[in-house]
Amino acid sequence: NLANEECTQFKTCSSTGDSLTGEAFVNSEILDNFRGGQAKIMNRDCEGAKVLKDSIASLMTIPLIQGTLRYAHLLWDAEDYWEPYGGQAAAFAHSILPLVHECDKDAATLIHENLRVQNNPNVDFVAVKRALERNYACLKVTCSQVGGIYNEFSNGQYLENAEPCTEFFGKVTMDVDDDQKVMAVGLGIAIGVLAVLAIMVCIIRRAAERKILLKRQTLDVEGYEEKDPVLVTKSEIL
Repeated sequence: NLANEECTQFKTCSSTGDSLTGEAFVNSEILDNFRGGQAKIMNRDCEGAKVLKDSIASLMTIPLIQGTLRYAHLLWDAEDYWEPYGGQAAAFAHSILPLVHECDKDAATLIHENLRVQNNPNVDFVAVKRALERNYACLKVTCSQVGGIYNEFSNGQYLENAEPCTEFFGKVTMDVDDDQKVMAVGLGIAIGVLAVLAIMVCIIRRAAERKILLKRQTLDVEGYEEKDPVLVTKSEIL
């Protein structure tokens, strides 16, 4: 899944969160919190369950932050703008922009201007990274949880300007309610899903129109004029 893919790029796999292989640390933490939450609910400790629910909501944002950073770096490092990278960067960025905006409107604007869908070869990765990092505390994640973009071809080195930050970067600008956090993440994902569905509907509709046109073209023209109009039914199309 996404978290397992990103942890191999940010060296945040395994139960210790400092490996390039294994289950993503964030997944292990989320599962632990789910188990803990179940126990709290069974013991009728609603307040304790809410604390763990809030923790899960924060942990869910980590792979989205990592994806935003990774594709921002790919765009920054590329000689020319490459559309697949641009699309991925925009998708990841817009999944977390509502949360960042609640913390820091200026940071959200900077990220949006750099990573929105556009033919922009001048992405400022360093600015995007710092805009996210200074809001980690508000987002309730840490530098060590996010990690840095690891250079798999080096011996223990991170990519240029992509090292993990230190915790003093995370300044609290405002406390984001975790119910709003879940809603914002869900909204970002829902927008992406709706866009894909709209494209699929358009493709299916065009295919159906082409099929109807082809069926009409194969009818005998003289017979078509003498007989009653031929109706192409839905079952014939399918």
